[in-house]
Amino acid sequence: MTRYIALLLTLIAVPAFAAPRQVEIDYVLSHNGLEVGSVHETYTRNGNNYRIDSQTRATGPLAVLFKGQLESVSEGKITAHGLRPTKFEQTRSDAPQKNISSSFDWKTRKVTHTSKDRSEAVALPADAQDRLSVLYQFMFVKPGAKKLDFDVSTGHSLSHEVYTLVGAETLATPVGALKTLHYRNQPEKGEKQIEVWLARDKHYLPAQVRIVDDGATALQTLHQIKIE
Repeated sequence: MTRYIALLLTLIAVPAFAAPRQVEIDYVLSHNGLEVGSVHETYTRNGNNYRIDSQTRATGPLAVLFKGQLESVSEGKITAHGLRPTKFEQTRSDAPQKNISSSFDWKTRKVTHTSKDRSEAVALPADAQDRLSVLYQFMFVKPGAKKLDFDVSTGHSLSHEVYTLVGAETLATPVGALKTLHYRNQPEKGEKQIEVWLARDKHYLPAQVRIVDDGATALQTLHQIKIE
């Protein structure tokens, strides 16, 4: 179940001319309809630099079994194309041997993935993101495209992800009804199905993310948001 919580920190994230200085956002995590955790994230812009912090904790009965915290940090620059990460780290207080990181060298066009027992440098695609920065990248691109492509560093490897626009939908959330754009990925057989709902009036930040993997459904839903 812990891996689903980690997966929910993956997906996507609006136009440079309107990008906020700071975002503070809380999500509720559920697994097959049962609330299992919470996510607290902050995005901060300081000049041409940005930093995103994310903390995930188990809640309810799971909090007895999983007392640790999953933390992710993305740092980098803000360019004409949006976020350009230079460092991504994901740490687990209960299992430090599972910590992973990505180091982006845009001069040599290499990204180095590091874990406990391996370090590997691979070619860095233009405008690549990490698993956290991609959630906020829509603040810097025009939304509404029928198809979205992402090259994403997970800390383990690079993945190419393609999402197709399902349509415009209104989503009921604790902060009210939100007009969203609904996207769905195109997984190969046996891969997880990922869907994301981007809030049109909240800088296209994800209002909801749904992951279906091996018959189990993980859901991340917006609970609170503050934008400055």
